[in-house]
Parts: sequence; structure tokens; C-alpha cells
Amino acid sequence: MGDIMDTSNFDAAARQHLNVYKNFLTFSKVSIIATVTVLVLMAIFLL
Repeated sequence: MGDIMDTSNFDAAARQHLNVYKNFLTFSKVSIIATVTVLVLMAIFLL
């Protein structure tokens, strides 16, 4: 992913918070994809 923000002047705490935020975004994407997949599979097998 292309970083838009310039993080060269961040301290350690800011970098850690940025990593937590990125990990949260990745987890959210995976969770949404998994949920949609489960719903689609349920619709296929129940119909």
C-alpha cells in the first residue's frame, strides 16, 4: 500500500499507534470479507 502521510517525524508512540491502526484496518477488511462469504454460502446452501 502506498503511504500518503509523511511519517518521518513521528516518535515511537505515534508509529506504534499507526501500526495498531493499520492492523485494525486489515483485520476489519478480513472480517468483512469473511462475513460476506459466510452469508453468500448460507444463501447458496439454503435455497
